[in-house]
Amino acid sequence: MTVLEWIATGTLGLTGVIWILNLLQLLGRSRDMEYRITADRNAQAPTEGKKVSIIIPSRNEEGNIGPCLDAVLAQTYKDLEVIVRNYRSEDNTEAEAQQRASADDRVKVIGGVERPGDWMGKVWACHTAQKQATGDVLLFIDADVRLQPEAVRQSVAYLQDKNLGALSVFGRLTLVTFWEWAVQPVVGGLILQNNNPSEVNDPAQKDKVMANGQFIMATREGYDAAGGHASIKGEILDDVGFARRCKATDVPYHMVYGRELYGCRMYTSLKEIWEGWTKNLFAGLHYNVPLVLGICVALFVINILPFVLLEARLLQFYLTDGMPFSPTDPIFLLSAINIVLLYISYIGGLKVADYSTKYFWTFPLGMMVTIGLFANSARRIATGKGVSWKGRTYTNTGVGQG
Repeated sequence: MTVLEWIATGTLGLTGVIWILNLLQLLGRSRDMEYRITADRNAQAPTEGKKVSIIIPSRNEEGNIGPCLDAVLAQTYKDLEVIVRNYRSEDNTEAEAQQRASADDRVKVIGGVERPGDWMGKVWACHTAQKQATGDVLLFIDADVRLQPEAVRQSVAYLQDKNLGALSVFGRLTLVTFWEWAVQPVVGGLILQNNNPSEVNDPAQKDKVMANGQFIMATREGYDAAGGHASIKGEILDDVGFARRCKATDVPYHMVYGRELYGCRMYTSLKEIWEGWTKNLFAGLHYNVPLVLGICVALFVINILPFVLLEARLLQFYLTDGMPFSPTDPIFLLSAINIVLLYISYIGGLKVADYSTKYFWTFPLGMMVTIGLFANSARRIATGKGVSWKGRTYTNTGVGQG
């Protein structure tokens, strides 16, 4: 074999070990129920007691805010108030929210005070809304979230059982279009795979932080002790920023899985997927260009290179006279083994998360888009071009323009 063939063989051997370790990790997490909230976790959980203020920041959400409120008002937990903070919507968001408010006095719709220049739009919306909240517990959710009836009840019970100051729940992704199925499970899987709840929930590991802004619950005491949204006013990733503040101020905090508690359709098209994740990924890596480059290379080598080498080897067998096909050829064999392990791992992950496996074959495409997302996020912010979302432009200063 040539030097390049030896390098390829060694690389494939290493990536094969990585996939075996990934499968073992997946098996362990599938059995771990410690950090999960199910719809029937506590059948004796109270339906009232601590008043919960549900805060929904909304900008241009006319298609989401109505169904979101319908699900909120259908909760089995009854001691609720709901505050919809409409911030500079250019559509019928406020009218849709007011329609629900007129039918249920638990809902209040508030407009916006002009945002100071050093605040992010969503952070400012949450900050001003919580000032009008009267609950003992605050729950911040996005307008594209659809709570299941037991969501608030079981989350409040978990918060109290564990004596926590704050809690963030990762729910279920709602996937509809081809591109959602191809990309969203790949990106979501990468995020969760690299954020073990046992580490994130360990107060001694201050650098291990993760949260999901779709669902953040905090006691009023815990929220204020962490500094609230005022302490993260310029952060693009306000959810992770709040989790970091909780750890820094010793507010007991948990990240948990709760796919039975709510669903969320984050993006509805490839364009939205591209814009949304471009906004988040580079910020999630602390604007570290070398780290992004390293991640892109690693993702390509581990996930895409086996396909490239397998196809190249088959082509070489076909085009080269005197080089007959050999199924025991090291590069061919190791590439095939890597691809089998890759798909077993991906299908297993989909099944553990209770997703359909009908689009499992799109994994290489989804991973290539994901690598492109990391690269594009770093490129646009590092070069000062910024990224756009809902009419605002974000730069590495964290301040939204527009």
